[in-house]
Amino acid sequence: MFFGGFTTYSLMYCTQPLLPIFSEYFNVSPTLASLSLSLATTGLILGMQVVPLISVRYGRKVIMAGALLSAAMLELAAAFSPSYEFLMVIRAIQGVALSGFPANAMAYVGEEFLPHQAGTFMGIYISGTAIGGMMGRLMAGWLTAWYSWQIAMIVLSIIAAFTAFWFILVLPRSQYRGREAGKTLGLFESLRCAVKGRRLLYLYICGFLIMGSFVAFFNYISYHLMAEPYQLSPAAIGSLFLLNIPGIMFAPIVGRLMVRYTPATILTLGIIVMVIGCVMTLATSFISILIGMIVLGTAFAANHATISSWVGRCANFDQAQAAAWYLTFYYAGSVVVGTAGGPFWSSYAWPGVVGMITVMLLVALGIIVCQHKFMVTDNG
Repeated sequence: MFFGGFTTYSLMYCTQPLLPIFSEYFNVSPTLASLSLSLATTGLILGMQVVPLISVRYGRKVIMAGALLSAAMLELAAAFSPSYEFLMVIRAIQGVALSGFPANAMAYVGEEFLPHQAGTFMGIYISGTAIGGMMGRLMAGWLTAWYSWQIAMIVLSIIAAFTAFWFILVLPRSQYRGREAGKTLGLFESLRCAVKGRRLLYLYICGFLIMGSFVAFFNYISYHLMAEPYQLSPAAIGSLFLLNIPGIMFAPIVGRLMVRYTPATILTLGIIVMVIGCVMTLATSFISILIGMIVLGTAFAANHATISSWVGRCANFDQAQAAAWYLTFYYAGSVVVGTAGGPFWSSYAWPGVVGMITVMLLVALGIIVCQHKFMVTDNG
């Protein structure tokens, strides 16, 4: 599961440090360049609505394996894009292909491990996704600086293929330990159940706001740091994603913290820390910016691990469907909020983006605070 998460998110986010390169190479605006990430995410959102229904028939491992291999091949096709339009189409299809992994992964962890173990192992899986996202960005930035963005995508596709085969060979087939968690419902019936139960709806909205804020932050801080007075190279921009390592190390610990503290408490503190980290990047000192990035990235990993584990505990129907709807809101946030950062950047530069992100996070915090009694007293 760790390597599967690594493969998925390295392919999903490898274009993020390349946005300024795409702007120059294809002569497109920053907002259009961000579509290389947003369209892949949109494809993933659309595909995830079908994944739970297919998984019931073919099994979780088969769908996850097919997702990883097909996405690796599409990455190779993207490297030979003759135009930006072609690249966008490939990225959208790649998102659909990748959709077979995340929802099944969350359900697999929830089903194959006992409740007191699930939080810890969900944190390990989240660490795999974080390392994948970090290494995808890092390698893309370095290889683009040394060779070209095309070479970067070819190398990433080869690595993704190897990790996908490792995943296929090692992962045991699902035993559906958690089959009793609930039955598979129709597409919108499952959403209606989540809305009616309230707990899942609150988590979905928080996921939308938190993920959108995180993606917008890293989408546009590259433009900020490549401009005066920092003038970082693409390789240096890619290296900045090493700052997510503390978050990778902290995510498994969240599962143990959830045994001692309520998820609502952990999430509240995590959102506050994200705001602090974001605001710190307004300083002109490069060291302050780096510390702010570390703080924000670590808090984000903790928040994502907390919500991912909490969704499984709250679901009273098929866990894959509950996870798919959470991830739908989660990635919709990256598309909507991540792309919305473009006009703020164009009009107000980095302070405008920070202001937008801060507002999004404060709204998420308001949801938790306003529903504090409900979120804390209901253990899911």
